[in-house]
Amino acid sequence: VHGEREGGEREREREREKALPAFNLKIDGCWRQFESRLVPHVAIKKVPYVDEEGCRVEPLEPNGIKLEKFVFDVFPFAKNFVAFEVLREEEFSPLKNADTAARDTPTTARRSILSQHYRWALKAGGRFVAQGGQPIPEKESFSQDEEPPAVFEISPLVSYFGEGLEKYMRGKNLPSPFLLDESKAEFLALGEAGQLHFGQKVHVFLKN
Repeated sequence: VHGEREGGEREREREREKALPAFNLKIDGCWRQFESRLVPHVAIKKVPYVDEEGCRVEPLEPNGIKLEKFVFDVFPFAKNFVAFEVLREEEFSPLKNADTAARDTPTTARRSILSQHYRWALKAGGRFVAQGGQPIPEKESFSQDEEPPAVFEISPLVSYFGEGLEKYMRGKNLPSPFLLDESKAEFLALGEAGQLHFGQKVHVFLKN
């Protein structure tokens, strides 16, 4: 669903389908039954080819047409269908292009992850400090093109969607950059003793 700017200019999509469908096992029979009725989609792609000298060429710009079918083409044939509306900044930052493109690149995907994890840390009660120990001013909202004030990443082995972070974050001063992995999480869970400093190495020994 696209919005319109004044003057009829098309703006970036307000809403889009993020291609993460969930089906029950009956979808396999549905696909076989209706596959012949699915209409191929035209996709303009960069298609490698062999030139007149017999050399393989990887084009920098789209040069070919592909006909594609997608798993969500069976949606119209489903008996029960439910859609969830989610926040783009929390759920959708595709990696589709190289960094030479304007969007959906490794840089934009990385920025989205770091921004999300920074917001989770603030929500869980964490604070970030610069190398000299001075607090880094907090910022709860920023544009998708803006880097977060602190570089902070959470291992999915510690928290998958921001859950359970309070016991590690609340009241803690965190350096930037910082990766919250399992060993640092165990250290931070020690309470007041679990304060991290720049250059500090963390060794955690777990007993069976």
